[in-house]
Amino acid sequence: MTEREKNDWYVEPVECTRSLIKAEEIYGGLGNTILDPCCGQGNILNTLYEHGYHNVEGGDIEDRGYRTTCFQQRDFLEYENERRWDCIISNPPYKHAEKIAWKALRQSRHRVYLFLNITFYALMAREDLFRLGKLARVHTFVERITMYPGDYQNVSRNSGTQTYAWFVFDHGWKRPTAELDRISIKN
Repeated sequence: MTEREKNDWYVEPVECTRSLIKAEEIYGGLGNTILDPCCGQGNILNTLYEHGYHNVEGGDIEDRGYRTTCFQQRDFLEYENERRWDCIISNPPYKHAEKIAWKALRQSRHRVYLFLNITFYALMAREDLFRLGKLARVHTFVERITMYPGDYQNVSRNSGTQTYAWFVFDHGWKRPTAELDRISIKN
């Protein structure tokens, strides 16, 4: 078995965030307050910023050099704050994804967008999270996405072997089941 990257830092290609922006209007439009609590080097926030979302901020357990907007080095799960953001958008460390989902739901006013392996949906252990009725959409990528460890960016290696999706939790969702959608990094 291969050793996992320290703090589970695996970086999504920027095309994944562009695909989310095409598939779904980020709640509230360009005036939103948006947090990526596990921003790493800032791929998600930089892409949002390039698309006109300027009220964004990031945090991460380690300082990985993100500097486009506000950054605070902190562990989102340990950080206690009464502040709530309109949206939380993140590619969280998979080993903490469920805990981060719960906390993001508490700290967001409208929506939470999490970029995760599709297997996140399959485990019965997460049944309570999905029974909340807030999972509105799952945008599954038709391509296999390569998620390189953070230190291996811009190094050409194997193509992806895993299926990823954007899980969209919506505080205003009123239906018992989520909508499923297929998206591509190529359109």
